[in-house]
Amino acid sequence: MRIQTLTALLTGGLIILCSTSTFAKKGKKINKIGAVAITGLAAMHTLKRTRGRLCMADHYHFGDGSSAKSKSRALAVARADWASFVTSEYGPAWSRYSLARSKGGKCTRVNGQFNCSISARPCMR
Repeated sequence: MRIQTLTALLTGGLIILCSTSTFAKKGKKINKIGAVAITGLAAMHTLKRTRGRLCMADHYHFGDGSSAKSKSRALAVARADWASFVTSEYGPAWSRYSLARSKGGKCTRVNGQFNCSISARPCMR
């Protein structure tokens, strides 16, 4: 059995999310305490823990890469665009596209040029 309590503390413009988990294992109580600093505007969104990451529950960001000679280049530019915006809103801890969840995207080719648009929910470790 696991009981988890989340507490948010506001201190000097920084929100610290404290998590206390109590596990029952073979008749013994095990307490785990963890804390993570929530930076930028991230605290205004609903957050959830998923596979060891703290993610925005239902808030997506988007990135675009256009007029590239290859699909891989257009995707790289779109990911950089996504990361740049996420960094400006929430700080660098949230901007790793590799940690993001619910990734989606679409690429098109027009007159030999690739255009890609991506979306994802920002996450942090």
